[in-house]
Amino acid sequence: MQNSADLINDAFEEKGSHLVYLNDQDRVLGTGRLNIENTKAIISQMAIDFPNQKKGIGKLILLELLQECKEKEVAVIELSARKTAIAFYEKYGFKVDGKEYASKKTGIIHQRMVRTSFL
Repeated sequence: MQNSADLINDAFEEKGSHLVYLNDQDRVLGTGRLNIENTKAIISQMAIDFPNQKKGIGKLILLELLQECKEKEVAVIELSARKTAIAFYEKYGFKVDGKEYASKKTGIIHQRMVRTSFL
């Protein structure tokens, strides 16, 4: 990748709903993106600034995205989790689906996860 824009600009970028968590100096601490088509949603671009991980920012972003899915009566939610984040998503009802794979963009090991109902 030549720059960070290459990581986020994909077929879903323009049509997605984006959440950005800012601190009181307007510095980005976390992001998440939601794309909904009919009754299927894809959560992507979940990223938390490393020094601010484990402080509840990811939880806030994910819960907001899940609320939007609930309001729009989404039946299935998919995401690709870094291997290190699988346990985090499992706490919110996501289940591992399929085999681990290396991201085409970064080479980082990911796991497809799916959620079909609300807690």
